[in-house]
Amino acid sequence: MGDSTIFDVEKLVTYGHELVDFLKNDGDNMTLKQYSQQCQLLHSRSDADLHDLQRPIQAIADQIYYLEQQSEPIEERRKSLKKLEQEDLRTEMKLSMYASVTSIIPNLDDQSKISGYIVENEKKAVGKFELDPEKQTTFEICNSIWKMINLCI
Repeated sequence: MGDSTIFDVEKLVTYGHELVDFLKNDGDNMTLKQYSQQCQLLHSRSDADLHDLQRPIQAIADQIYYLEQQSEPIEERRKSLKKLEQEDLRTEMKLSMYASVTSIIPNLDDQSKISGYIVENEKKAVGKFELDPEKQTTFEICNSIWKMINLCI
């Protein structure tokens, strides 16, 4: 056991002398200084590259934000359009139901007069009618429409 500690101390002294010789050697010391300088140069270049890349990245991020802001009104319009289409479909279905029940298909193109078509399924005939609200009262128009419906039934 005593021999192994002496041997370890001798190894330690040998390593110490080699380390001193290594540090005294300017060639190795210069190599370390060169590596250190190269490392610092590489670090400064990478910082410059990072700074140069941050500007285009920020420009792209700004453009993405701008486009997202523009897409919101488009999405709102799309929802509004879908709602209008659903309302149109509902109105069309109501008109179809009214036509089926009353045998009258209203003409909604001209709002100044009350007009449409009378459809008689059994006779497969279509008759056109027009009522002028300026020449007839609302009561008379209503009675005329009921008479047309009763004639079709």
